[in-house]
Amino acid sequence: AAVTTVSDSLADSLNRHLQLGSKVHVITNGYDPEETQDVRPYNFGHFAIVYAGTFYPPKRVITPVMRALSVLNEHETPIKSSWIFHYYGPHGTHIHEEAKRWGLLKRVVLHGYVSRSQALSAIAGANIAVVITSVEREGTPEDRGIVTAKIFEALGLKIPILLIAPPRTDAETIIRSSGSGARFTGDDIEGMVTFFRECMAARLAKARKVERYAWATIVMRLDAILRQVAAEGSKKHKGRSV
Repeated sequence: AAVTTVSDSLADSLNRHLQLGSKVHVITNGYDPEETQDVRPYNFGHFAIVYAGTFYPPKRVITPVMRALSVLNEHETPIKSSWIFHYYGPHGTHIHEEAKRWGLLKRVVLHGYVSRSQALSAIAGANIAVVITSVEREGTPEDRGIVTAKIFEALGLKIPILLIAPPRTDAETIIRSSGSGARFTGDDIEGMVTFFRECMAARLAKARKVERYAWATIVMRLDAILRQVAAEGSKKHKGRSV
């Protein structure tokens, strides 16, 4: 009777392959305000850039971020001596190798596996949350539909997001509509460096329009779809014997 998916691009993909038409509805992922309001930000004591999660080479790697940070490290910034990149997750070897490659071993801290509460605390205490869907310059329709949970965690905690993704992605639409940060392709090193500098200079405002991605709002949209489908199903079966 109905199919839900998390992004417009994935809905388009379903329709291309299955021709489901109006049966397809987009219900995005989101964040739980009751969870985020209880998160206590971790006090890093310096400008913290945080990535919490996994990597999926070759499309989802940390290389562009390390390249941008290496440029930042070579030039003076207002707080040059006090920024650190923090990684929470299972792929510390990948981070270490890229940090070594770009001369950033002293700028990187690996935390390994941590609990969800610790990861959320780190994101809440971060100055920038990094999210990567794909480092490739162009994405397939399916790539453009990737919207990771990390986006919504940072949205709910109102932390500026540096998103690496191809253009015209659903993740970018969410970032832009909520005023939560900026998107860059994996080869836009200059753009990422500028973003880092603007955040360090406190020239970026916090996210402003995140409520549409709160669970309470999302469930209302889902409720409306369920009621519509139930009503249509009731009309179809009215008068039939069971």
